[in-house]
Amino acid sequence: MPLPNTLWVRILIVIVATVFLATLFRQARFGNWKSLTINFKKNSARPTASIERYRESPPSLEAHFVPPDLERQDYREWNARTLRDLHSCIALDNCGPNQRKVALLAAHWFQQAVVEGFKGGNGIWGISVYKNLRRLGYTTLFATSFGRTRYYVFQDHSLMSLAEEALFQYRMFPDLVKVVIRNMAGECHKDPQCVKSPSNPTGIPAWKIFDFEFFASHGHHRGASLLKGKWILSANPDDLHHPHFRQPPNPTLLG
Repeated sequence: MPLPNTLWVRILIVIVATVFLATLFRQARFGNWKSLTINFKKNSARPTASIERYRESPPSLEAHFVPPDLERQDYREWNARTLRDLHSCIALDNCGPNQRKVALLAAHWFQQAVVEGFKGGNGIWGISVYKNLRRLGYTTLFATSFGRTRYYVFQDHSLMSLAEEALFQYRMFPDLVKVVIRNMAGECHKDPQCVKSPSNPTGIPAWKIFDFEFFASHGHHRGASLLKGKWILSANPDDLHHPHFRQPPNPTLLG
């Protein structure tokens, strides 16, 4: 009689060992996004949203993708993971309360600070904004350009206009994008190919674009927001008492 029991014990040991080895192999090959993110000492801006407020894509889906490489520091890999989270929660109808609300972080300081570990003044501010959006469960996407960025690409120094990244992201799901945060927002306001208008119905509405300025300015530099007032986000409370802002509305203080 003890033989059958011994056989079942051996079978159970084999099953447990197989599962354990398979798990080790998967982590060694693909990494573990969540554990790597939590233990990543170089980057203090890891995603912090709780599972109740933000639903990650299920493991059965993530098994088919390679997670972001935290050493490569490519913000597009972070965006890809975020988009999978958004698409899967919409398909499964289990998104967090704010997860269907997308914030496009279109100032380069966001991705430089969050993904690359930049610790400059605007980077620290950008990390704070990013972490609080994540903590509230919003979907965040990084972009590094705005309007129509020009680059020297030919030997004769002629210019080529490249498609704008944030505009491309906005057009993927315009109804879900609630805010576009960008320095020099006026570049889009003045660009007929960027801002929404009768001639450009798929552009970004001007009222969705918030200017990201530590030292706020009402139109006193190239690319300043044309909307002014509350559409300017500033981390410097001293600017609220500047002569430029004696007439309301004042900039929005975002510490």
